[in-house]
Amino acid sequence: MALRSLALVVVGILVLGACGGDDSEPGTIVYAVGDAADGSALAAELASYVKEQDPDRFFYLGDVYATGTADEFDRHYEPLYGALAARTDPVIGNHEDANFRTGYHPYWKEKRGWRAEKALHRSYIDEDSGWQVIAYSSEKEASDEAQWLAGELEKHEGTCRIAIAHRARHSIADDEHADNKDQQPVWRLLAGRAAINLAAHSHVYGRLEPIDGTHVIISGQGGHDLRGLGTQHHPVEATASGVPTATRLELREGEAELTQVDADGKVYDSGTITCTRADEKP
Repeated sequence: MALRSLALVVVGILVLGACGGDDSEPGTIVYAVGDAADGSALAAELASYVKEQDPDRFFYLGDVYATGTADEFDRHYEPLYGALAARTDPVIGNHEDANFRTGYHPYWKEKRGWRAEKALHRSYIDEDSGWQVIAYSSEKEASDEAQWLAGELEKHEGTCRIAIAHRARHSIADDEHADNKDQQPVWRLLAGRAAINLAAHSHVYGRLEPIDGTHVIISGQGGHDLRGLGTQHHPVEATASGVPTATRLELREGEAELTQVDADGKVYDSGTITCTRADEKP
């Protein structure tokens, strides 16, 4: 597959909420990417780079091609990111949703011992950084998922929260996908309460200007069917297309350092997202 030319590169500094943490404090290193597991050389090259970085956590933002069967998890996902399974937070994509019971869940049950509910969605507090991580399903009925999400939000104060899913309510448009209006019930809860909403589905990278106080980052440039940028529906702070990239986040108390990198370590976007810690008043 020929690579398309890079559409746009923007490097910026992001600001949200309260003062950031101490730069001298070590953070939790997270890599995230979606729309990758298709067995292609492009996806494999990026995956090799991510594994070499030995991150503390890995977020797979959904889609195991073509339909997320058990065989495709074995042939397409396992060679790419299976080595990181013990530290992976996956979310289910639209491509593997129909095979949740025969592909997605059996894979994560074997790797993590998860029951179906936990494979579908989960949340926890990262003790080293104080950030809450919420992995939710954008493929479940949004009103039902919002009921679960509401309870998880009550477990952690402040805005140092990263909510990950395959499809975000507000998105960077590629030449096939744009916003996902069905996700409004979930967004209504996250807006202003999560510093970061991280998703994929659009096969590009992009970062929107904050919406209702939340930074939306789309990292669907994992290597499958790289696309061009579409007509955008929101003010955009950074985009890149035509080359596989992954999102690197260093989570620290009160802030997250963002870097978007390709398989050679080239940086396409970077900045700092600050948030209100649980021990601070909003």
